[in-house]
Amino acid sequence: MGVSAEKIAELIEDHHYEAKRALLHRFTRMEAEYRYYSSLFEKSFELERIKGDVIQEVMGMMEDKSERPDGIPISVLLNQSPEEKIEIEIKKPWECLGMFNQKRLEIKGGVGDYLGRNMIKGEIRVEGDVGNYAGALMGGGRIVIDGRTGEEIGYRMSGGEIWIKDLELGNLSYDLGKGSIYRGLPEGNWEPVRILKILENSKECFAFIYFDKREKAIYIPDKIDHILKRVFWL
Repeated sequence: MGVSAEKIAELIEDHHYEAKRALLHRFTRMEAEYRYYSSLFEKSFELERIKGDVIQEVMGMMEDKSERPDGIPISVLLNQSPEEKIEIEIKKPWECLGMFNQKRLEIKGGVGDYLGRNMIKGEIRVEGDVGNYAGALMGGGRIVIDGRTGEEIGYRMSGGEIWIKDLELGNLSYDLGKGSIYRGLPEGNWEPVRILKILENSKECFAFIYFDKREKAIYIPDKIDHILKRVFWL
């Protein structure tokens, strides 16, 4: 007999405020919340019985109670599930969905902020638009977005790949790490997005020029134009 979706949803709801207030040394609030739920589920359920259909049912229950559901406990369930590939369909913009992801996750529907935050490996494919901070702090794996994104894409990512069908270069993070970002989808036409980072010891601190060979031009945000003029004597 499998684990009841109702029981999982009830446990998440009962511990919502405790999880949000969880504080662990050396971890951010989101990371502490993830670890809180991970410990809670391990103590409460036989994790090998939590499969994709159960997780989908839990998500439906949580969507009925929130306009912007918390994806952190769902991310824990996805990673702890015995299934390597999981398909889910969503109706609302979940936050932090795919956090610490290690599976092959396919999502139908628009996703909220922090998709794939702290992602470790595997792949997340989204058929729809996503919010801000997609791929933030990811260290490995691949995110494929068949749609548009918000701002700060790839914030402090240290590895992995992000592929975006409708990428606007101005949405790239000003604090981008070593990961790779592509405009387009792996199976179709795509271009690598290369980034030149300019550091100036001033109040502005960091500035970026975004460019790729398809545009054959340099994109310069208005707010850093004056910095470039001083650096390159334009």
